[in-house]
Amino acid sequence: MTRSEAGPGPRTILISVSPGETRYALLEDDTILDVAFERAGRLASGDRVAGRLGKALGGSLARFVDTGSGPAGFFEVPRAQARAYSEGQRLLFQVIREGYGSKGPKLALCREPGPDTLRAFEAGTDLGRLPGENSILSAWLRDSAGSPPEVICDSGVYLAGWTREPGKARFASVAHHTGTTSLFEVFGVEEAIGQALEERVSLPSGGGLIFAETEALNAVDVDTGAGPRDRGALVAALETIFHQIRLRALGGQIVIDLPRSRAHPLPADLPAVVKTLAARDPAGMRFLGITRGGLLELVRPRTRAPLSDLMCRRSTRQRESSEAALLRCLRDLARGVPGAGVVLDVDDEAFRLLETVYGPAFREAVSRSGMTVRVERGLPEGASLRAAGAV
Repeated sequence: MTRSEAGPGPRTILISVSPGETRYALLEDDTILDVAFERAGRLASGDRVAGRLGKALGGSLARFVDTGSGPAGFFEVPRAQARAYSEGQRLLFQVIREGYGSKGPKLALCREPGPDTLRAFEAGTDLGRLPGENSILSAWLRDSAGSPPEVICDSGVYLAGWTREPGKARFASVAHHTGTTSLFEVFGVEEAIGQALEERVSLPSGGGLIFAETEALNAVDVDTGAGPRDRGALVAALETIFHQIRLRALGGQIVIDLPRSRAHPLPADLPAVVKTLAARDPAGMRFLGITRGGLLELVRPRTRAPLSDLMCRRSTRQRESSEAALLRCLRDLARGVPGAGVVLDVDDEAFRLLETVYGPAFREAVSRSGMTVRVERGLPEGASLRAAGAV
C-alpha cells in the first residue's frame, strides 16, 4: 500500500519561537508535510490587520491599502458598496493571499474578527497586524481528519500565554522542548527546508525531479534516469511531487512533465491517481487534465508566499535573502554564542530591516544572549555572526 492509499498517521505540530519570527512545522509520522512562518516584517495568510484605504486605481474598484509596514496591500471594493468607501478610511481587513515576489498581500474585509481582534481595532488608531486566532494552527487542525495532533514548542513564554486559551483543548498534548539542540534540527525540519529550496529532488528509485518556479508558472520535470518506469515508480514520483508542492507552498498554474515513450506509455488510470492526490491537498488543488503535449496541468490557490520567496533572494532563488539571514543570526544570538562579545555583520538591506521592523527583535535577541553585540554594516550580502576581534 502506498502512502497516498493509506490513512493519515499521528500528527505533530512543532512551534519554534525566536526574536522576530515564529516558525511552524506539521509532521505526519516522520514526514514533514508543511512549514509556515510568522514574521514581524510580513503579513501571513489569515492575519487580521488594520489598514488605511488609498486612492482608487485608475477609476477602478481596486485600492491599495497601507498596512503600516511592508508593501501596500491590495483590496477590491465590492461594486455594490463602492460609495461606502473613501480614501483615508481605517478598516479591519484579513489577508487572503500573502504578498510574494513584487506583489503585496491581497486583502478582504474581515467578517468574523473575534472579540480580541475587534477590541484591539476599536481601541487603537495604529495600522498593522492585530491579535486573533492563529490561522496557521486553525488550518492544520481542520486538516487533521478528526485526530487531534500533539504540539511541541520550544518557548515556555509562548506556551504560558497560549495554553490559557480555550483552543488548547483541541490538541492531544502540549509539550515544552528544552534541549540544547534546536527543535527544528531534532525533527529534521531544517534539513527538509534546505532540500525544498533545491531545484533538484532525488527519487528513491533513481533519477530525480527538477522544479522551476516563476511568478507565472511552476514546472516539474521528472527524470527517471536509469530507474524503473513502471506504474509503481510513477506513482511514487507523483507522491513526492505533491508532497514537495505543499512543502514549497507553490501556487498558481503547475505543469508536470512525466517520462513517456511508445515502450513506456503513461498508465490508463493516471488521471484517477492524480485526482486522488490533488483532492488530498488542503489548499484545494485541482487537476485540469493532460495537455496535447502530454503535460499534467494543475492549479493550486495561491494563499501563501512560496517558501523560496521567504528564504531566498528574488533574483537568484538560490542564495539566502537578507531577511532570512538576519533572522537566522537572531535565532543563534538568542540561543547563546560563545564569547564575551559578538559582531553582527550585515548588508545594506539587513541593516535597513534592523532599523525598522526588526529593531525590537534585535534588542530581544541581545537581551537574551547577555552579551555585547556590535552591528557592522558593509557585508556584500546577507548577515553573519562572529566573535568580537575575529576577522
